[in-house]
Amino acid sequence: MHQLWVIYLFTFAGVFSSAASIVNNNVSILKPNSIFDYQPRLQRNRFFETDLHTYCYNATYRDIIKFFQSLELHLEIEGGDYTQYEGTTPEEVMQNYKDKLSLWNFNIFMQKRTKLSLSPFEPKCIGIVSRKPYRLRLVLKWVDISRVLLLLSGAFMFWYARKLSENPLFYYITGIILGISLSFMIIIWLSSKFFQRRTLILIGGWSIGVYILQKILENLQVIVVTYHIYVFWYIITTGVIAFLFSYHMGPPKNQRSKDIMRLLMQLVSFVLIYFSSHLKEASVGACIIVVILNFC
Repeated sequence: MHQLWVIYLFTFAGVFSSAASIVNNNVSILKPNSIFDYQPRLQRNRFFETDLHTYCYNATYRDIIKFFQSLELHLEIEGGDYTQYEGTTPEEVMQNYKDKLSLWNFNIFMQKRTKLSLSPFEPKCIGIVSRKPYRLRLVLKWVDISRVLLLLSGAFMFWYARKLSENPLFYYITGIILGISLSFMIIIWLSSKFFQRRTLILIGGWSIGVYILQKILENLQVIVVTYHIYVFWYIITTGVIAFLFSYHMGPPKNQRSKDIMRLLMQLVSFVLIYFSSHLKEASVGACIIVVILNFC
């Protein structure tokens, strides 16, 4: 009897895979500030037929004047009845589609993002399967303010790391920020452990954590506006606890502890500067320039 069920299972998997492999893969080239409006077909020739539409962006040439340039891909669609598949080429997108379609790679938390940050200097493709209409926009930012702030913050932190490491106020502010951030990480970790012990064994605990974190970031504004009272009191409570712990420990007094804080801040500043541009060669050069100016 058990052998018969195994035969049925593999037969169904083979039929399902072969039927679902009937895919119409249409490829469109994305250009900066371009807009694509997708309208699903009203009728399909086969029951398992799927419309996979792949959108590809070809990388632009590298130039130092594009240091702060960035791209954002915006997907405007109602509801969550769609799936996404990423890759660097249309063939890679198709392969990811076939891999995720397999019963052995089943994952109910498939990645879905309505806003995707792209590098202007690297090719990128994204495939979308949807039975609902949607609009896709590729927005070009010649000067991304957030990356300008990353560069300025990194340079400021590196140059003033010694003074900040000896400032008690900066110590307490950093302790509060780290305490609030750590509390969020603990919640995500506990959530992953909770689901890992339940029936979702195929998914894996950290997939749950990443999924929850992704949804929180995507809907952060909605969460803050809708549950602003709970968010306010959560931040206040965790901030007070972090301050009391920092106050109990006290600012570092010996020079070695201060040197460790200074080195850690300078390492963080390098990370901020490195991620301030998609042009990684130029961001590494910016790190070197900041170091040189610090000793001038």
